[in-house]
Amino acid sequence: MDLQQLECGGREDESGVTFRHLKFVQHVCTKVHWHQRRKVQPASYWSHPVLTAGLAVKAGGGLRAACIAFGHDTLEEGGIEVWELLRKGLPWSVCMAIRTLTPPPEERCLPWLERKARAIQRMRDYMDDDVSLVAAADKCATLKEMNWDIDLLGADVVWGRM
Repeated sequence: MDLQQLECGGREDESGVTFRHLKFVQHVCTKVHWHQRRKVQPASYWSHPVLTAGLAVKAGGGLRAACIAFGHDTLEEGGIEVWELLRKGLPWSVCMAIRTLTPPPEERCLPWLERKARAIQRMRDYMDDDVSLVAAADKCATLKEMNWDIDLLGADVVWGRM
């Protein structure tokens, strides 16, 4: 993805994150996820980070948590490196939080249980309230989406596509 046209900045909240940062991450997220499809339904995968951000904010997160939520799958799915986000002005703390929630390329082919164990270890090493909040919101969003899919298509169809 070409990030040349986008820059961050503007009035900060207590975490140093601005609405411009949020708009920037939303834009990158939209470019990465808009044409991707969810596993079960043909809906845009873009709805997942939107739901995750909404749940994080509803649970008390601020602009930083919303930025992390919008960016949490972007590095993995979009072929974007964290240094590109830093270069465009996204705060270091947001970039490192997104990186914490993103498995490195060499982990993506590991068995599910080992990937999850490594994700938990990355979160332990980073120890950040917004990372924990977004990780929980991500799991809740996934469960909500699965319940919607089950209601619409039935459990056998949903579990058969996982």
